[in-house]
Amino acid sequence: LPDDIRCQWIRPVCTDFHARFSAQSRRYCYLIHCAPVASVWWQPYAWWCPHGLDIERMQQAANAMLGMHDFSGLRGGDCQAKCPIKTMHAIDVHFEGQMCAVVVHGMSFLHHMVRNMVGLLMQVGRGKKHIDWVDAVLHAKQRHPEVPMAPAHGLYFMQAYYDAHFGMPAPTAQGFLPAFLFQDMPLQ
Repeated sequence: LPDDIRCQWIRPVCTDFHARFSAQSRRYCYLIHCAPVASVWWQPYAWWCPHGLDIERMQQAANAMLGMHDFSGLRGGDCQAKCPIKTMHAIDVHFEGQMCAVVVHGMSFLHHMVRNMVGLLMQVGRGKKHIDWVDAVLHAKQRHPEVPMAPAHGLYFMQAYYDAHFGMPAPTAQGFLPAFLFQDMPLQ
């Protein structure tokens, strides 16, 4: 494996198991570094935002995306999914020190959907768009041109959840920010 990937466990699976298609839901984390000056430590790992963010407004906007919606307004241009209707179980916006984390848990996602969700939340958090704009984007039923796509380097796949009959290890409870992202990295 490459130096930045580790295997934590391995086990045989039944022939009907598929790592992608057997997953019942997935969890992603997107990191935003909020500071007046970009950090050399965080630049490759988080989206830098030199402006203040209104975390409460971002959470209110995130709450408007909970449940089942047509997410066509947030899909990537190369998306090949047959159905744009997805269900979001949780979208939580956390802030600690200079780091903002957007944690998204859903059944499945469209191409670039999480990055577009974060771009939408950033527009609301910076005061460029009102919270009601989320409804307009969701009801557009096509890719919304005013939603910026967050850069890829802040997005982390955290976990896939599977039915118990596959015998996968139980998900471990973690704090709102994944600890492995902060090891040996100063918050500056």
